[in-house]
Amino acid sequence: MAALDIKQQLIMDVMLGALKNITVLNGYRTDIGITVSEYNGDVFGKGEDPRTMVFDVSDVNTDERAQGGYEGKITIEVHHLCSMGKDTIPYLRKMIADVNRCIGLNRELFWGSLNVTITRVKDEKGIDKEDRTIGGAIQTFEVTYSDYEFGVME
Repeated sequence: MAALDIKQQLIMDVMLGALKNITVLNGYRTDIGITVSEYNGDVFGKGEDPRTMVFDVSDVNTDERAQGGYEGKITIEVHHLCSMGKDTIPYLRKMIADVNRCIGLNRELFWGSLNVTITRVKDEKGIDKEDRTIGGAIQTFEVTYSDYEFGVME
């Protein structure tokens, strides 16, 4: 089972690496790649620069297959925090769009080599009801992975 733990870490490393490329200079609408990190629990306050955090929230049943090898699923959430006054919600939309584009563009380049498939499950966004200046969004992705190795059939 340790090999699957390593596979999960590789998936997280690839996700973080891909998201770190999201900058205006690379053709995206935001610069969230500058601040993207694994979730660390820091408190976000009014007036702070936008922030994006990534973490795996669940490991769904890992099954041993009759043909040998394992297959599993993990759920990954990408959390965005933003405090831009009246521009908070529009900026959150841009952050969501950039992540979706990044994962779509890198589907073969990054994900193919890890023998995984990634599916977007949902996007949610909201804003602080009190002063309506701090907003957040959560993007949920499901990653199916395996440790199968395919060789030449004789």
